[in-house]
Amino acid sequence: MQAFIVEATNRPGELAKQTEAIASRGINILCCSLGIGDRGGSAILASDEASVRSALTGGQMAFREIPVLTLRLADRPGELIKLLSLVAEERGNVIAVEHHREGMDIPVSATEVELTLVTRDEEHCRQLLAAMAEHGYTLQRLG
Repeated sequence: MQAFIVEATNRPGELAKQTEAIASRGINILCCSLGIGDRGGSAILASDEASVRSALTGGQMAFREIPVLTLRLADRPGELIKLLSLVAEERGNVIAVEHHREGMDIPVSATEVELTLVTRDEEHCRQLLAAMAEHGYTLQRLG
C-alpha cells in the first residue's frame, strides 16, 4: 500500500478539497491524518491507489507516495528496536509505526506492526525489503 502525502497551504478548506477530490470518485479513504504548521498537509490511505493518484493529479494537488509495510514480530521486549535498527542501518526513514495486537487473528506470542517509510526511490525500497527478508522478517508490502 502507498500512503499519499499531500502538501497544501495551511488554511480552512484544504483538507476538504483533498477528501472531496477522492470521495467524488467513489474511493473509500481508509485513514487520513493531518499535519499542522506553516504548511498544511495530510497523509491518506485509500482503497484504490490508482484512483487516488488520478484524483489528486486531476485536482492539481502536489503529492508524493511512500510505502506502507505490514509484518509480524515476536511479542517480546526488544523485537521492535531490532526491526527499527535494521531500517536505520539501511537508511530508511520511519514516518509512522502502528502496533496491532488486540482483535487480530494472530498467536498470543506475536504482534503485527505496520511501518510507513520514506525511501530514496523504488530501488532503495527494494533493497530495504531484501535486507528485512535476509534478517528473517516475513512482511507484506501492502498494495
